[in-house]
Amino acid sequence: CVFGSIVEALREEVAATEAAEVELERALLEVQWLDMQMLFTRELCERAQAQAIYSAAETHQQRWFDLLLSMDDLARKTTARHGAASAGVAAARVDKRVLSRLTLVQAQYGANPPISRPPEECAKLARRAVELWPADIMARTWSARREDFEALVGSSAAPGTGLLEADAPQLRKLLDRLRAASAA
Repeated sequence: CVFGSIVEALREEVAATEAAEVELERALLEVQWLDMQMLFTRELCERAQAQAIYSAAETHQQRWFDLLLSMDDLARKTTARHGAASAGVAAARVDKRVLSRLTLVQAQYGANPPISRPPEECAKLARRAVELWPADIMARTWSARREDFEALVGSSAAPGTGLLEADAPQLRKLLDRLRAASAA
């Protein structure tokens, strides 16, 4: 696969240069590559189950677990290495957007077995992703606090004044969530 060979070439280049910026970008590409493999593996598992080929389905399910663990491990180790730098002297060289996305991956997939992260930890990771990149729509959506909904949609009185465009498909749903959060 072309995408896999690009990731491999970047992995070799990063090992040679060890530049922080390149490593972050490579890690994000690798996470996306693992995510694509997970989608394909899930499809293969569903097909095997539908055809009652249960041994193949179990094999695909185990592959999905392995991919998930690899993705989480890569995101966790990369954010640990570069997270401290984002607050220190080297902050100008750390792309907080990429660091945010790698943090968000841990929140999005962390609740799944075999990782089974507690919901509070996943929520904390989503909040950290927002801290790293406050304008990230995906991080704000996953964080799902009232202030996140307000940042996304604007106020209840002036919807469409936030990060989302006024004609965004998810605007109505997020407005409903903001109203529910305001009522609570």
